[in-house]
Amino acid sequence: MGVATKPLILVIGNIEKGFDWESLLKEIRERVEAITKPESEEIEGQNFIDPSIIPMKVSKFCGLIDLSREAKILLNSYKKPEKHFMYPVEAMLRLLFFQRLSRIKFYTTLEAKIRDEEIAKDLGFVEKEGEVLTPAERSINRFVNERLGNENLRKIQKSFIERLQNALAEKGMKLGRRISIDSTPLPTLKNDECGKYNAYYFQKYNIGKMVKVHFATCVDTNIPLELIVTDANAYDGHYLIPMLEKLRELGIEPEEIYGDAHYGTIENWAICSMKYGPECYFQLPENAKFNKKGTKEWIEKVYNGIAYEKGLPYDVSFNEMLKVLFEHGYYEEVGAYFRNQWLKVKQENPEEYERIYHRRNVSENLHSILKEQLLFDENLNVKGFEAIEFYGRQFLVTLLFVALTRVENGVSEGLAKVNPTAFS
Repeated sequence: MGVATKPLILVIGNIEKGFDWESLLKEIRERVEAITKPESEEIEGQNFIDPSIIPMKVSKFCGLIDLSREAKILLNSYKKPEKHFMYPVEAMLRLLFFQRLSRIKFYTTLEAKIRDEEIAKDLGFVEKEGEVLTPAERSINRFVNERLGNENLRKIQKSFIERLQNALAEKGMKLGRRISIDSTPLPTLKNDECGKYNAYYFQKYNIGKMVKVHFATCVDTNIPLELIVTDANAYDGHYLIPMLEKLRELGIEPEEIYGDAHYGTIENWAICSMKYGPECYFQLPENAKFNKKGTKEWIEKVYNGIAYEKGLPYDVSFNEMLKVLFEHGYYEEVGAYFRNQWLKVKQENPEEYERIYHRRNVSENLHSILKEQLLFDENLNVKGFEAIEFYGRQFLVTLLFVALTRVENGVSEGLAKVNPTAFS
């Protein structure tokens, strides 16, 4: 394994006959050793090295943090766990993360891979009578699809999020403070009835039958936090509020939301702003115009009408007016008000609008990590919405695991990086 060194620059002038090359080479060697030796000693003394800097074996990385808390979640879901788990639960969880980080599609391949005793020991499998006991394909399948399942995996997802929240808080960071939401196509198996053609993706990217997977990603850390799987032709805007509900279940309360124009419906502007509280920064069409129903004058007029009918006071703050309108179902007026404020930024300061809106690029980065680096869209081998959601959640929780491993070992940047050069 090579060690990165600082650049060494030598400036050599005219070389005369009889120049002492041996002395020069000796000097170069001494200077190189002086530069590299302290760094090498420091690196060798560390228990953790960020794989984005120096490659690390996947199995070594998967064994770096304690998973007893997450194993306990699974064990507690059974009255007599000893009857259901033949192998250490921590090791089996690590095996799942190892599979996804190693981009392994089939359990048969995984079974063969962990016959390597070094890999098996890294993951936590136990040695007995001189032999490391590892699960066969059938046992791996039973653990993942029967013992673990989507429900327990989501509990582990929540546990990882709580651990990340605590660890990042010590660094002055809040997980999920700013959230970007976006969908990405996932091609389904040809004989899967839940897969449908989407005209846009078929014509532009030649993608056949598919579903959509909506991911909510932390803008500040690039860590995915939650997902929703929908029909190929489902309208993205219908899934913003369900996503916020799912995030709330996980203890995530975003202060800012970013998304493309599909998520920025008037109703979403209203519900997002009034019920959940975050500032919304949705993409606006080029020909977007101010909605007169979102002006203060119009809202005051509507409020006065409600106040007259319900016997409410007239002398209230504008925020109270918005609250009353929202409670009485005037979503268009409330949503248009917040949308108008964002449109004003776009018209008066287009550079600032672009700078803020493009924070949603973290969603594109996540899609790249999933598809180009983890083969998310190539390794699907299950059918049906529930099975596909469980499949997608395995990748999401794996990235949470990667981020948690980094954070708990002192790293605070590039938390979800899993580029091919990171692992050997």
